[in-house]
Amino acid sequence: QTLSLRMNTIDTEAIDSLFEHLDILGLESLILEFYGGSAGVNRRWRLKNGAMLKSVTVFALDWDCKILLDSTMDENLQTLLQCMPALKGLYIDANWISPQTISLLTLAPSNSENVVNNLCPKIELLTLHHGPFNAEHEMPSRDIVSLISSRFRPPQENQEGAELSGLKRLDVRLRGPKNVEMDLESMDTLHSYIKQGFVLNVSNNI
Repeated sequence: QTLSLRMNTIDTEAIDSLFEHLDILGLESLILEFYGGSAGVNRRWRLKNGAMLKSVTVFALDWDCKILLDSTMDENLQTLLQCMPALKGLYIDANWISPQTISLLTLAPSNSENVVNNLCPKIELLTLHHGPFNAEHEMPSRDIVSLISSRFRPPQENQEGAELSGLKRLDVRLRGPKNVEMDLESMDTLHSYIKQGFVLNVSNNI
């Protein structure tokens, strides 16, 4: 089943009560689209019951409005993703995507004490579209490489034809004058992943 919600940002507090009172068994896809001005966008979402999200495998968040950059939306994203352990496809189109967002999606090593904070370890497809309003915000290549490295699982060398596990594809689109500047070390690392079957698309739309 799919749940699609389109809301004005002034009504973001409705998110809390919606997910608290809705009970959709077997929900697989969730689409949240926000539009409007800046009113209400800097409040934190406080989900009291995210149980219905535990079966979601595809989540799309489209933020079509201006917002001043702070940590609020990353914290709200974290609140939602903590309720989606089965997630395999994540699509975010928002102007507030930042290095902090990339860090939030980067998995800690299994032997790290921070592994308990890892979000959605089953993600296979990840799309990050950076909106136009704060397009001067740079996306460091090392952060992107760290994100991929934490999630990509190459096929075992002794298992011919083995399928990839973990992250399989990353699409990054920036709208604005900035590009992802790749240093040589990052390019070499990404090239090795691509040779092993990983798919990476990075584009820039002015």
